[in-house]
Amino acid sequence: MKIRFHWGTGLAIALITFMVFIVYIAFIRPNVASQLVSDRYYEEEMKYQDIIDERNNANVLPEKLFVEVLLAGIKIHFPKAFRTGNTTGKFHLLCPSDKLWDVNKSLNLDARSEELIPARVLREGAYVLIIRWSSDNKKYFMKQPLVWKQ
Repeated sequence: MKIRFHWGTGLAIALITFMVFIVYIAFIRPNVASQLVSDRYYEEEMKYQDIIDERNNANVLPEKLFVEVLLAGIKIHFPKAFRTGNTTGKFHLLCPSDKLWDVNKSLNLDARSEELIPARVLREGAYVLIIRWSSDNKKYFMKQPLVWKQ
């Protein structure tokens, strides 16, 4: 028996493909977990002008903040103007695929104005590094995407 391909066969294949797609969207896709970047999204959106001002402050620095991905972890190099005594702030390392792998800590700069996020708290994947810090009553903000590979 030979199957001939004509418009009826093509229509049947298209209809079956469409039905499989609809079943996937209706029953399988809703079971995939998705998470917001923040639980307080709307509150943070209202404060966005502060972030714009802080980002502008960071952009006009003569020496820029530098982020380096090493085998030991992720190292944040602050400009020499930000010494340990006059700099406070926090960093958030957000993992968009899984909230459990987020890292939120206060800055604890060493003598060389550096902060290390150790490799033991990281897993392979994409991250977004958000740093907010202040020095001499001036606030700064930086956001940078990163990829961690061991």
